[in-house]
Amino acid sequence: SALTPEEPSFINENQDQRAEGIIGYTQWINHGIFDDQGNLVEIQSVGRDISILKRVEAELRQSQKFIESIAEATPTMLYIYDHIKRGNTYANRSVAEILGYSKEEIQAMGSELFLNICHPDDLKKVLDAVQKCQTLPDGEIIETEYRVKDKQGQWHWLLDRSIVFTRTKTG
Repeated sequence: SALTPEEPSFINENQDQRAEGIIGYTQWINHGIFDDQGNLVEIQSVGRDISILKRVEAELRQSQKFIESIAEATPTMLYIYDHIKRGNTYANRSVAEILGYSKEEIQAMGSELFLNICHPDDLKKVLDAVQKCQTLPDGEIIETEYRVKDKQGQWHWLLDRSIVFTRTKTG
């Protein structure tokens, strides 16, 4: 009933019971064929078994949940900075516990994070390290010591260990 000449196709996935009680999944690609007056005259459907894909997706979600649990449980501050978006995309619970900023406050600071919390005497060193990440060989770690100001105005020394996790096709 949702097929129209303007929207002639849709994809749906079905869970189904297979032999021996096995749960499987099928993806259907459906395309409506319409006459000159716009009346639906035929539906062509192609189905494919996506059971393996669904299982792999579930395993990936479980793996991601496991990794996120480790990141949240670690007493070390962990944050992810996106060089393209020029902002922080992740900060674990320890960032809030140690510096007093919520994850949302850290993310809201975006590219201004270091300008807002880094000690003025250490800012150039930090920005140089961030810039060096652009050309850092895969797997190499940059260590930088610097001071940051917590939400209450107290200074903390940090040993930052930066590594590049992913790159665009252009590097």
